[in-house]
Amino acid sequence: MESPRGASRIIRFGSFQANLVAGELRRNGTRVRMQEQPFQILALLLERAGEVVSREELQQRLWAADTFVDFDNGLNIAVKKLRVALGDDAETPRFIETVPRRGYRFMARVECEPDIEEGSADAPQPAAADVAEGPTTASPERVRKAKSRKPILIAAVVVVVIAALILLTANVARVRDRLLGRSTGEPVISIAVLPWLNLSSDSKQQYFADGMTEELTTDLAQIGSLRVISRTSAMQYKGTHKSIPEIARELGVRYILEGSVRKEENHVRITAQLIDSSTGFHLWAQDFDRDLKDVFSVQEETALKIAEALKLQLTPQEQQAVQRRYTQNVEAYDAFLRGKSMVAEFDRPDKLEMARKDFEEALRLDPNYVPALAGLSIVEGQYFRNIDATPLRLQRAETLAHKALGIDPRVSTVHVALGLIAGFKYDYRHAAEEFREARRLEPDNAPAWDYEGWALAYQTPPDGVSAEKAVREALRLGFSTLAAYYHLGRALMVQGRYDEAIAAFEHARTVAPTSGNPDFGIAQVYLAKKEYERASQYFLRMPEKMRSLPGPRFVNSCILAGLGERDKSLAELQKAFDGGFRDFAAIEASPELGAIRSDPSFAVLERRAGMPK
Repeated sequence: MESPRGASRIIRFGSFQANLVAGELRRNGTRVRMQEQPFQILALLLERAGEVVSREELQQRLWAADTFVDFDNGLNIAVKKLRVALGDDAETPRFIETVPRRGYRFMARVECEPDIEEGSADAPQPAAADVAEGPTTASPERVRKAKSRKPILIAAVVVVVIAALILLTANVARVRDRLLGRSTGEPVISIAVLPWLNLSSDSKQQYFADGMTEELTTDLAQIGSLRVISRTSAMQYKGTHKSIPEIARELGVRYILEGSVRKEENHVRITAQLIDSSTGFHLWAQDFDRDLKDVFSVQEETALKIAEALKLQLTPQEQQAVQRRYTQNVEAYDAFLRGKSMVAEFDRPDKLEMARKDFEEALRLDPNYVPALAGLSIVEGQYFRNIDATPLRLQRAETLAHKALGIDPRVSTVHVALGLIAGFKYDYRHAAEEFREARRLEPDNAPAWDYEGWALAYQTPPDGVSAEKAVREALRLGFSTLAAYYHLGRALMVQGRYDEAIAAFEHARTVAPTSGNPDFGIAQVYLAKKEYERASQYFLRMPEKMRSLPGPRFVNSCILAGLGERDKSLAELQKAFDGGFRDFAAIEASPELGAIRSDPSFAVLERRAGMPK
């Protein structure tokens, strides 16, 4: 692969064309919206196509003058945005390859459009009649042509000189500004929306303040020139006593948006303020005293005022995205926020039941409310997987998710719901694809990262390394839940890192002390280690209702087979099939069940369950 260095500043790869001078990327002729930092990364990678560009080189190019940026986090986000723009994937890259502990490499074939220079093949060449050997006398016609070309040549030289002076002046100014510690043209515009305070007389109104935090984070993320910290990362500062500069430094941002909400019946009072952490000054602050029905306009106005305060010019598409609403019904929105606040632990029937009622209330008020459709689908799916494996629950989850997809396929949560459904049907590869699509639509969707790790760790054969990477990204984004630590334990277990896996499951216990899932995870670790007695001990510590679910029954069947309890193992496998368990790949991969596969009863069970031959 030839490096583009020294060639034209227009480089083609795949269906893309990058103009490195204009700072423009096009795909099949259509301009691709991209922020300055992702494009600068692309430019450097293209200039050195085929070579490894270190993270330090990229950081120096992007942030040499900044003292308040978290370089690692900022670079990760910028690379992620670049991959989204290119439709690339870190796990199966077509363009940008991650070289662990070193940097990145542009791996696709590139083609350069050569500059038209004097003497090049594309430059005008003298006619054959004008070329003579040795001295010759120019004809009157040649003299006339030469004179006519002279003003054009002089003008071209003047243009080149002026352009060179402009570039030289700009570069000198850039160097001077860097030496003086000034901003260099287009600084990183980074912002975090801190958890808003609930000042209502009822502490149960916290869900509404959290909902405002998420909505504003989502709205600001629609503005391409802003780098917005994910909601889950910012939520760790709820109730913190840290100073604004300290929080900004830890998150790697310059601007902080904080606020409070007081909601009483049908009235809402909202206070918002935008702070520059480098100076401590308030760039903008405003109080909104409105009816509850005006909450949508307050959210939109806040996002637009912030853009104005930061001197950002929004495109029509960005303005439309900021003002997009999934429902016009404030009561439906309120019910949705209540439901969303309840979906915290995937094996808590009390929480899931409350979430179900709230999502159903939202859909009663607005049947086409896409986030509520996706939310209810997720509730039904989690209920099916972890509490009650009635097939109708999964059918309803699928119906809701496909209805949401038909209304608006651009909503990230819809693809999370579809991925969960695929996984609950044991189609883990399709599940991982849906979670990746969710991440493409919303790169900082922490649950999508976590569930992708779940799918990769459960597929056959599992991809433990990629699963661990995905779950750790979810944790980095602040998704510190029972599910995340459980899935991390699974990812470590399939890599054979048993002690680390047990530690992850034990940490999950500290997050959800009443859950039986940590014991289930540890039981599987000891099953993998062929320590069947200890596996059985942890399995029996689980709540009886959980032990009767199809997935746990399958695991218990493997444990019993390992203990030599052939008849009990077959009986438990039968109950797993009766409950709907159909992960035939996991059955085939189990060494314990392989040892009893010669039993005639085993073949009968497989045939009744519809296992492919």
